[in-house]
Amino acid sequence: MPSQREPRIFYRKEVDSTQDEAFRLLDSGEVPPFFVVSDIQTSGRGRYHRPWVSGRGGAWLTLLLEQDRKKFHNAWVYGFAASLSVVELLSEFKIRASISWPNDVLVNGSKISGVLAEARLNGNEKAIEETESGHPLAVGVGLNVTNDVSRVAAPYPVTNMLDNLKSSIDFESVRKRLIEILFIRAFNGEQDLTIKEYRTKLQTLGRVVTVKSGNWMISGKAVDLDSDGALIIRTDKGLEKVFTGEIVRKRTQG
Repeated sequence: MPSQREPRIFYRKEVDSTQDEAFRLLDSGEVPPFFVVSDIQTSGRGRYHRPWVSGRGGAWLTLLLEQDRKKFHNAWVYGFAASLSVVELLSEFKIRASISWPNDVLVNGSKISGVLAEARLNGNEKAIEETESGHPLAVGVGLNVTNDVSRVAAPYPVTNMLDNLKSSIDFESVRKRLIEILFIRAFNGEQDLTIKEYRTKLQTLGRVVTVKSGNWMISGKAVDLDSDGALIIRTDKGLEKVFTGEIVRKRTQG
């Protein structure tokens, strides 16, 4: 049974990736749950191993835990809980955010946070959607707080909390609060309630989208989520369920 005690927090001034550091700690004998938090990531990554610029002023952290199947019988719903944690945090600062399937958090159409959820399987890290239940999970969150995002090279607009506030912001209090919210949602949440709330924040529903997963693509109107959290897309051939992938974004000019 997964432990629900207060997690230990391993702070690092600089690390290659909080995900990788979390798995290294697991391999060295550290017992979940625990957080890895770093001021800087030198090799931060997002989905599909894309580089994630992770300079000082961003909240870069990973929660390493064991799945509680009674609460979350589909492991990828922990990723939903993480994106909802960011949305909740932003709401406390009067910043209205939405989620682009599966776990990108947007403010006025610009990405402010991303989530990377992985499982350890036979010594390798795999996307949660690609694994069966019962493996250690690493739920990573990257949130732009006061870091400079003006030079981030991305095929979509990027923003941070500071640019959306009219006053200064205390970075340490933001990071501490994000840890608190994520831990509560991961250990006190339940799958049905998490999916229900996630649906209300999901801007993808009702839109015509193209989802890409590897070499496979599907286009249609995103109409709902099922009880497992799969995105239901209405295509010309009927309803299709999508568990993994990403929304194809149009590249911005300039």
